[in-house]
Amino acid sequence: MVVLDAELEPQSLSRAAQFGLPTDWVTALVKYDPERRQVLRVRSCVAGSHAAGVFKDGDLLLAMQGRLMSSFRDVEDCLTEFDQVCVGGGRGGLVGVSGCVRGCVRGCGG
Repeated sequence: MVVLDAELEPQSLSRAAQFGLPTDWVTALVKYDPERRQVLRVRSCVAGSHAAGVFKDGDLLLAMQGRLMSSFRDVEDCLTEFDQVCVGGGRGGLVGVSGCVRGCVRGCGG
């Protein structure tokens, strides 16, 4: 079983926009998943995990491996498919595609 050592929770795009999610991300996520209209927010990370060094509580997980993320299923599918997950620390609590994070996912994704 693949594990992302972070607890995620859904947050509406309108709420995320109030807290600074740029309009281009809102637009992209609405086009990607018009039904849910949400983003995933990092609620907490496992203490001492690599995820705790990459994510901060309140970060928004926007994309992994170049794919937009708007649901738990999106994250599960990505973690299952890849041996290493690319996220990257963003500015202002946003986490998008940047560099590859090793250790965030058990065994770099497996």
